[in-house]
Amino acid sequence: AKDAMLKTHPNLTSTIKLIFEPNPRPSLTRMSSDDICTLMFDSRKILFSDIRSSNHLQVFLFAFQRFLCTVCEIVAVTKDLRDAVSRFTGRLEDTQRLYIELWTSLLN
Repeated sequence: AKDAMLKTHPNLTSTIKLIFEPNPRPSLTRMSSDDICTLMFDSRKILFSDIRSSNHLQVFLFAFQRFLCTVCEIVAVTKDLRDAVSRFTGRLEDTQRLYIELWTSLLN
């Protein structure tokens, strides 16, 4: 799944590698809030691209939602949002909605 995403989005290599990291927490905690916002903005390009046709959609969604959980642990978000992100549904639409909610909370 990671290799397929890297081939599809070669300009987002560092973002994809971080999404698929087994434990992105150390990397994320070293980032500034501006860097995390940039990372989230870049990940939008993947999440809202034409990934439905990917053979690895479920693997990507699992990795991405795990990544969102880690971001929620690092930045100040509401408990409701942390709880919502932690419930993996495996549906692209749910993951996109959670991403938008997290992005909105980061902007506030």
